[in-house]
Amino acid sequence: MNRALKGCSIPSSNQTHHIHRHPLPPQPPQKPRPHQRRFLPAGSAEIPYVPR
Repeated sequence: MNRALKGCSIPSSNQTHHIHRHPLPPQPPQKPRPHQRRFLPAGSAEIPYVPR
């Protein structure tokens, strides 16, 4: 178990960063549609309407 933690802690392991970025979408869902954000209520940030 210690070995796994050490691997993640090591900054040299750039792969860990890439793996985290892979699951995330390449383009932000809030930027491509600013007009939609305005249409939604102020609590739009809380509403999980964005397909993550």
